[in-house]
Amino acid sequence: MRKNFFKKRKGISIVLAVLILTTLLAIALGISTFISREIKMIREVGYSTQAFYAADSGIEEALLTSTFPSGQVDGANYAVSCTCCNSNLYGNVCPTPVCPNLCPVGSGCLAPNYCLNSIGTYQNFSRAIQIIY
Repeated sequence: MRKNFFKKRKGISIVLAVLILTTLLAIALGISTFISREIKMIREVGYSTQAFYAADSGIEEALLTSTFPSGQVDGANYAVSCTCCNSNLYGNVCPTPVCPNLCPVGSGCLAPNYCLNSIGTYQNFSRAIQIIY
């Protein structure tokens, strides 16, 4: 009688091993998916920061050179534009201390005189900075 009992239970260890390995594999896949998403998010935050600093570089260059520059910094691109906000004083174009090349009159600027806008792009991420005066 005792021999029959052990013969019937021979395959249970293989079944338990397969269940344990399946559970461990599922846990490992879940953790690796979570980690890969976190790595992607951290990388994208870095790309966004790079785009922001490119926009900041454009503003700094515009203030330094009194032009509307566009250029590249460490692989990130930037472009600066100027908008005159006080068309009542200047007509269609207005001279500014920062932009002696005359800023075109435009809407969307709530400043008393003019707005400098800079857009930085890096790896399909764009960030903008606006200075009002």
